[in-house]
Amino acid sequence: MSAAPYGPAAERAWKKAGSPKLCPARGCDPNGRFYARHPLDQALKLADGLTPTLGELLALPREATALRARLLESYPAGSELSREQWLVGAGVKLVAQTPATPGTRAAGYRMLAALPGAGVIDEAGDVLGRQGLIVQFPPARGDVATQLVIDKQSGQALAVQQVAPHPSLSEKTVWLATIIKRPYWTDVRPVVPPGCRAGCTY
Repeated sequence: MSAAPYGPAAERAWKKAGSPKLCPARGCDPNGRFYARHPLDQALKLADGLTPTLGELLALPREATALRARLLESYPAGSELSREQWLVGAGVKLVAQTPATPGTRAAGYRMLAALPGAGVIDEAGDVLGRQGLIVQFPPARGDVATQLVIDKQSGQALAVQQVAPHPSLSEKTVWLATIIKRPYWTDVRPVVPPGCRAGCTY
């Protein structure tokens, strides 16, 4: 496996820094500022059968009907999920966890809100207490429903929550949440928050 600076500017900066060994090469500096280029495939996998390149992601339609049609071109034959259930997973990840354009995100919100069974809960919030608007989708399997929490002022996704009935509670409770504090590009490695128990990932 080879590694190289990403683009001319990164190469100049890398050479200025003394040409340190780049990850994933053996002996690389894990705290180095510059890392190997990669296709972002893991981050951009939206659903089974749908792993766009960064260029393809940025070129996605900015209108809800066209976006739905484009995404469904990758719907895998024989999937255990219905087309709508598959679109929930792909659409939620698209708007919440990728560097999609603002126009594509807006189209994604409209596409998701129009899916059968989608409901809107106003004046609600995420597990951190941040107020927003929740779009809730019916369970794909069992009793677990997905919630997308959106900040009404900025339009940014705040969280993706999985809710399910709890035997001791009258209402559904959040049992798993992905919190989005601020979306931005960075070259700083993520750190698991202190106090996180076993199984915490980033």
